[in-house]
Formats: sequence, C-alpha cells, structure tokens
Amino acid sequence: MTLQRIPHLLAVLLCLVFLILAAAGCANPGAPSGKTTDDGTKEPTAEEADMLTIHVDPVNGSDENDGTAAAPLKTVSAAKNAVRAASADRDVTVVLAGGTYYLSETLAFTPEDGGRNGHTVTYEGAEGQTAILSGGAPLSGWTLADQANNIWVCDAKTALSAFKDGFAPRDLRVNGVRATIARTAENLFTAAFDDKTLTTDLKIASGLKNPSDVCLVLRNMWTESRVRVSSASSSGGKTTFTMVQPAWKNYNVTAGLGGAAISANQFAFLENAYEFLDLPGEWYADTAEGKVYYIPRSGEDMAKAEAVLGCLEEVVTVKGTKKEPVTGLSFRNLTFSDSTWLQAETDEGLLTIQGNVYKAASMTADTTFDNSKWLMPKAAVYGEYLKNVTFTGCRFTCLGGTGLWLSEGVKSSSVTKNSFTDLAGSGIMLGSFTTEFHDCVKKDGSNLSATEYRLTENNKITDNRVKNVGAGYSSACGIMVGYVKNADISYNTISDLPYTGISYGWGWGCNGQEMRGAYYEDEDGEFLFGGSTISHNHIENIMNVLFDGGGIYTLGRNDGTDISGNYIVSVNNDYGGIYLDNGSQGFTVADNVLVSCHRNYIYKGDFNEICGNYAKKAEAPDMPMYEPLDAAHPQYTFRDNYLSDEAAEEEILLAAGARG
Repeated sequence: MTLQRIPHLLAVLLCLVFLILAAAGCANPGAPSGKTTDDGTKEPTAEEADMLTIHVDPVNGSDENDGTAAAPLKTVSAAKNAVRAASADRDVTVVLAGGTYYLSETLAFTPEDGGRNGHTVTYEGAEGQTAILSGGAPLSGWTLADQANNIWVCDAKTALSAFKDGFAPRDLRVNGVRATIARTAENLFTAAFDDKTLTTDLKIASGLKNPSDVCLVLRNMWTESRVRVSSASSSGGKTTFTMVQPAWKNYNVTAGLGGAAISANQFAFLENAYEFLDLPGEWYADTAEGKVYYIPRSGEDMAKAEAVLGCLEEVVTVKGTKKEPVTGLSFRNLTFSDSTWLQAETDEGLLTIQGNVYKAASMTADTTFDNSKWLMPKAAVYGEYLKNVTFTGCRFTCLGGTGLWLSEGVKSSSVTKNSFTDLAGSGIMLGSFTTEFHDCVKKDGSNLSATEYRLTENNKITDNRVKNVGAGYSSACGIMVGYVKNADISYNTISDLPYTGISYGWGWGCNGQEMRGAYYEDEDGEFLFGGSTISHNHIENIMNVLFDGGGIYTLGRNDGTDISGNYIVSVNNDYGGIYLDNGSQGFTVADNVLVSCHRNYIYKGDFNEICGNYAKKAEAPDMPMYEPLDAAHPQYTFRDNYLSDEAAEEEILLAAGARG
C-alpha cells in the first residue's frame, strides 16, 4: 500500500463509523435523539427540547390550566407570567387560538417579558385562525329606538363597567367595519365668531338635546383640529355655541401654527349629536345616559351584529428602559382592534400642528415651531427602548388613533408584512418627534452616552399594506417617521388617504441644533440622523382632504437618505408627488415615477440631488419654492426630472409595493 492512499482509506473508515453510530442514535452523544420510547411517545429533538410552547384559548381555556395544547390558558396575562418563568432558559412561543381577547386594561410588556440570555419570545395567532387583541367593550341588547329613521339603541353602561375611564364616545366598529360619528354636512356656514362663541345658521342645531356632546371640526390647510361645545342657545333662527375653554381661545390665537390664521372657512362640520344621525353607518354616543345609537348599514341585523366600542387608548405597550431595553420579542399573525383616542374630548381640545402632533395648552402665537412644547397622538400598540422586536403578518384595524408607534430608543427592529386598515389615525410611526430626545448631542459629541440609548436606528418598515388610515383624523399619515438613523422604508403599498403617504423627518430646519453650524453630530463629527432608504413603495390616491403634503414628504436634515424606485400615482391636492419641505437636506431623489399628481415636485432647501425621475407636467404648474439656507452659496441639483420611458416606468411599477 502506498503512503498516498492511507489518508483516503482513513476518511472512508471514519465515514462508515459515523453512519453506524448515527443509525444507533449515538451520532450526537448526550442530545435527545427524537426516537420513540417504550411507551410509544417520541422524545423531543434537541431543538424542541430548547423551546417551550404555551397555548391560550379565550373560549375553551382556563388560567388554572398548564398551558398545553390539551389544557390551554384563557388569558394573555396568564401566558405572560408563564413566559417570565421560562424565557431565561429557552425560546418560548405563545400560540393564541382564534377568538377575541377583550382587554379591560393595557397589556403591558417590559424587559422581563422579552427573550433573555439570547433567547426569543414569540406571541402568534394559531395558523389559519384570527386571534384579536381588543381594547373595546362588546355591545349587545340593541333595540329599535326610531322606526321611521331606522335608529337603534344600546345601553352601554354594563359593558363599560370594567373600564376605569368610563365612556369613550369616539370609536365604534360594527361587523368589523369602522362606524362614522354622526355629523352635519361639510362646509359649515357660520354667521359670526369670537374667542368665546360661534354662531351658525344651521337650523338643526337649535334643537340639540345634549349640546355638550358636540365637537366642532376645523380644517386648516394641512391640519384638522377639534374643539368641543360647552352649551348652545338659539335666537332669531340662529344658534350660538359657547365653546369649551381653553381650547377655543387657544385655537383662535395659534391657528397659524397649523396652517393659516383662523377664519370662517376652516369650520368644517359638527359631530356627535343624536340630531345629526341621518345616514347608514353613523352612530352617536350619549354620554349622560350611557347609550349608543346607530343606523345599520344595508344587510346588518342588529340582533346578530358584532358591535364593539373602543375604550383603551393603548391596547398593547412594549416598554424597556435606557439601561434595559426589551429584546427578542416578536408578534406574529395577530389582530389589534378597538382602541380610542380621547384628546378631542378634553378641555384643551385637539389642536394639531401636523400629522396629528398637537399643541400643548401652554402654546402661544409666539411659540412658533418650538417642538419641545408639542404632544403626541396615542397609538394602539406603542413601543420604546426596544431591540430586535418584530411585528410580522399582523393586522391593525378599527383603531381610534395610530396603529403602531415605535418611538425613542428602538433599534434593529422590524415591521414587516402587516396590514393597517380603517384607522382613525396614522398607520405606522417611527422615532421621536421632539428635540428633547436628541438635544444632549452637541457638536463636540458631549454626552453621547445618554443619547446612545435614545436614538432610534437600524429599523425596517417593509412590505406592509396601509389603506384608509386617517379615517377619523385627516391630518394623519400612512407612515410617519421622525428623528431616526438608518431606517429602511421599502416595498410598502399605501393608498386612499386624506393626507400624506410617507412623511419622513422632522424639525422644519427651524431649530438651531439642526442647521446653521450647530448640527446634531456624533463624536466623529458626522450628522446624527439620516442614512435611510425610502424605496420601491407604491403610493396611490392620497391628499384627498387636506393640502400641503405629498406622496413622500420630507422635513429637516437627513444626510445620505435615498428616495428611489417609488411609484406614486394620484396625489390629488397640493403640493407634491415628492415634496422636500422646509429644512430638507441630504436627500438623493432618483428613478421615481409620478403619475397624475396635482403638482410634481416642490424644491426647497439645499444639499439635495434630484435627478432622473419620470414625471409629466401636472395640470397645476410646479412651484419651485427654492429657499437656500445660504443665498450666496446655494448647493442644489435638479435635472432630467421629466423623463418618459414606458419600459422603465413599467419596471419600476412592477417592482414597487408590498411583496407577497
């Protein structure tokens, strides 16, 4: 035998030994083999032994059970307790059987509820079933209150008894569809107003049973606000409403911060009165009597209807801390439904700035755009200080505020293949929107250790479907992003909105920290925000109610941010298919297609490169509102933006939007 053949023979012998040991179940000594035992049961594999599955069933479960498939738990809270006992040692999956899990208080996840020691925790709906986490109260016992007008009534007091905040008169779903609060016709005609009262010729207002339930809706260019009525009186065929304070006085003074100075043409309509009920699908909440009134849609049988009143402002929260984020937590194939947002019902009212961000009561006309004094809308699912937290294949529907908001300190997390439909507010929000979360970063890099936890970075919002959001508050956006770094916002399908499709960036360039030599920079002198990708999104039929938004709308400095491969069609109001608004810097805009947009581009700011896009001249002329930061040294590139190439445009169309 030659020496050259010895290594080859040894390799053959070793392979034979391995095959013999594997056949005997000894190839991996000490690990479970998956073989069948003497009693006929199969031993778990190594992978199965390192995983725990907890089952929950809202109908057939009991919290006295052990959480197995044969003996499921009943509530998600009980499952959370079981997860905490196990997640330090293994991966845990909580499987929620189909049905509705009604929550009378917010389901709150903390660092203890995530994966620990490198393990993961997953909450998922059972395959082929619909598991709904509901923040609402189911209503039953409907009776016919007005046969001539087909108005039905339900006593909601018993259903609401479990909720500490009592009656929530803003959000109702019937048979899975969001109902509309009863309202007057649009374009409310007013005879006079001052900082205390509003007088109208609307005749129906003279006979209001409960005027204090009524809310005035105001539309002011890119904002929609609400102020409640305090009382009403009628004389000479006119009705005078005394408005709730301080909301009404504050709106009179600060209206210009969310559009133009107050004027009668901003008074859109009145909502929430029994007397306004006149169309199928409308409802009214009588807060004094604790009753809900509703006109059924065609084919609805109120004896069988599933009606749920949204009661919780937050259905689920996932909150870590700067020192201990929530990690390794996933939500899959779940439905989140039936939240509310009650800011409009307060004496401060809902006085919006933009994107449903609203004014604090302390704001004045001199506040301008000092965003440290702004307040944020509620989200049905809210998260902060997270790492590797994912939402996949979930459904967000019939919610009273924003669907999902991942706020400050969120890192390496994702929102993928979810649907957001029939929401009162925005679909998805990412990042923080006030400078308080970032003003500790100075040009010299001081105090970076604090901001390291607070910066929202390296997150993905991809392959989601966002439709008919902003159904209750028109200044909502499909996807709204604030101060972030390295975000990937790609392959989303967004349609049928009253305002903007994707809003990215914040600050308007008005804050000293953002421009003119005092930028937010890291310890290497690099700008802190930006580096994001906004690509291959399909955005269609937007800007249907308000003005001054766009298919993709940007604000503030975001160095190295790429906007490309997006297909934007039917932007039905001013201003832009792609709209780089105040302070927008650092953007590259290329290879986008714009079809049937009221206007195509708005050019603002410096240090942007907009080249090689496909668009046709719109009916309304472009408005190049060019405002360089330094008029003597503008830095701006704009060329080749009215290209026409059917093959190239078709390729972009086919590649854009949610995949799968």
